[in-house]
Amino acid sequence: MRIFIFLFAFLFFLNVVQGQSVFEIECNLPGKIHQTGKALIFRDKYGGGFVRLSWKDPLTNEAIITDLDVLWEYEQQLIYTDSNSSELKKDTLLFTRAIPYKNIKGKAAFPANDLIIWFKQNGNEKPPQPYLGRIPDFGKPDYYIEYNYPAFRWQENPFVFSDSVGILSGRLLLPKDLNRDLLAPYFLPGEFSYPFPMIPEQLLTIRNKNNATLYCITVTDDLDEKISKTTVMDRDNIQRFFGYGANVLNMKVRYVAIQGKDFNFNKVNSVVRNLKVKANDVIVFAYSGHGFSYSKDPAFQYPQLALWHGNKNAAFFRSNSINLETIFNSLRGKGARLTLVLGDCCNTDAGITRKLEEPEPPPPAMMRTEVLIRRNYMRLLMEAEGAYIACAAKKGEPAAGDTLEGGFFTSNFTRILQNRVRGESQINPQNVWSQVLENTRTSALNNASRLYCREFNGPCRQNLVFKKVAVKKPKNSVKRK
Repeated sequence: MRIFIFLFAFLFFLNVVQGQSVFEIECNLPGKIHQTGKALIFRDKYGGGFVRLSWKDPLTNEAIITDLDVLWEYEQQLIYTDSNSSELKKDTLLFTRAIPYKNIKGKAAFPANDLIIWFKQNGNEKPPQPYLGRIPDFGKPDYYIEYNYPAFRWQENPFVFSDSVGILSGRLLLPKDLNRDLLAPYFLPGEFSYPFPMIPEQLLTIRNKNNATLYCITVTDDLDEKISKTTVMDRDNIQRFFGYGANVLNMKVRYVAIQGKDFNFNKVNSVVRNLKVKANDVIVFAYSGHGFSYSKDPAFQYPQLALWHGNKNAAFFRSNSINLETIFNSLRGKGARLTLVLGDCCNTDAGITRKLEEPEPPPPAMMRTEVLIRRNYMRLLMEAEGAYIACAAKKGEPAAGDTLEGGFFTSNFTRILQNRVRGESQINPQNVWSQVLENTRTSALNNASRLYCREFNGPCRQNLVFKKVAVKKPKNSVKRK
């Protein structure tokens, strides 16, 4: 029997091997019921990636495919003595933690909280290889490993790693190996959209929902000196959060920034009308500028976007504004899996009537029930479905902000999202956006109450208004309301 003497010095290991590598292993699975499975491991150049595990439910013999997220890679110096020798031996091992994300096939739950996969470092010339030796138990049952990093970073309790797998065999796969026969146990037939054989990057694209695109449309009044400092902050906060998420998920991102001389009704209408998306795409539309509401206009609870600069007469108001909900209905009709339409603007009475044709009634609301940055971004942007519209203030209220953070709606919205992405262990993709908007309403209201508003001759009131409805089938026309 080996006696292990180890160092609890876990250092974040930045893999110097360039590019991606793919391994296939056969292993003993963790859990009380001893069984084996086969796994396809995708590792990027920093040690992250994903695992597709093919195994069988021991109770029903049902074939299961479980998708797991690889979180971090760490280097562990292991010093031990062999029972057959008094010689001290030293190995440099790498371990990665993979946590179950969801079942691609089958219903049985994975038999452990996580999966620890060990690799042996082979220098900088080759990727680390699966470690076929005995797994170090560190003197504790189930191979528990306690350490403080990155707990201090995320302000969480130290992680407890458990359930290492014993690797029985493993091999590094070449592109020519990535054919249909090898990949069939790890992917569903409908996931494949590339000819065989594949390259590792294509496997990542398939796993990440067949290359979804995120469209980030920001409409920013950056010319009005009274509000431009806060509106530019709003634009940057939105682009920063969603752009980083797209990068983490290997999604394509398309930025459309409407600002400066393009800040007008015709440009916004053209972008919305001509946007073409696919069923798995994500649309984020964020407006930051002036807004208003018409008098005696109960059909529209969301604000008009004031797409002009300077004071204009009533006719100009009507010709150069568009309601946030009209934009929402149009974008929702594109059929994207997730649509977010946000308006950080006032919703106060402009003192004029709409004086247009009868408005199209809004679609009925339909609520659908449905720590770790990548996993949480995956749930926010790749798993969530529906269409959301939100504005900073309900009818009759102004929208507030300051020059330190920007508009209270956008700054709180992006801050709450950042906190959840970085600190939430369980995110339900089908209610997370509603929860974030509810929390944003409370925080923005508290921020606004500290300011004086002449409309109320006292503390500001700013009540965020939002709703979620189902995705709508594509519709081509956009009408001004």
